[in-house]
Amino acid sequence: MFSGADVVLQWNTEEQTIDGFGVAQAGWSDYLYAHRKRDEIMDTMFGQNGLRLSILRGEVFPHYDEATFNMDENIDLPLDDPFFDIDFNTDAHRTEEAVAQRNGQLWIMKKAKQQYGVDKLIFSTWSAPAYMKSNGSTSKGSLSRSHYQAFADYLSAFCDAYTKAGLPVYAISPANEPEYAAEWNSCLWLPRYHHSGAVYCK
Repeated sequence: MFSGADVVLQWNTEEQTIDGFGVAQAGWSDYLYAHRKRDEIMDTMFGQNGLRLSILRGEVFPHYDEATFNMDENIDLPLDDPFFDIDFNTDAHRTEEAVAQRNGQLWIMKKAKQQYGVDKLIFSTWSAPAYMKSNGSTSKGSLSRSHYQAFADYLSAFCDAYTKAGLPVYAISPANEPEYAAEWNSCLWLPRYHHSGAVYCK
């Protein structure tokens, strides 16, 4: 910890333009979706009397139905629906947790865009679908070289699906924490050297 340090603000020197401030919903979309005060929380984050955030980051989940990307699911469930009584944090309800995460993200994104005018929707990938990976799992492992194009198509189809749903994607990143093999959705993206001397990603 530093003490006695001076901070100099140079008001007339412009280094970059800040497009806005935001929040990432990845990892908690299911909790907010099921929260009894979800409307108040959304208003606190994005409303005129709240933080007025203008950027929202989500996840390109590895468990989408690639034909529809689950854009046709009913996300407007009332809070007294039995679905919200499920403990999504237990191993017995991993399928329900995945549904709640996808539907919750879609609900949050639509509300942020339609009600609060959030215009920068950003997405990251924690893991490619399990069948595309070296270990056949959405946890750890790496993207198989034989599925490079399939993964690119997956990301493209995801962007198309969200855009068609009225949620145009502002930016997308193909990896999150690229060198961390987490127990949850994760994928290693490490440089490897080809015999020709070229560098490619594992």
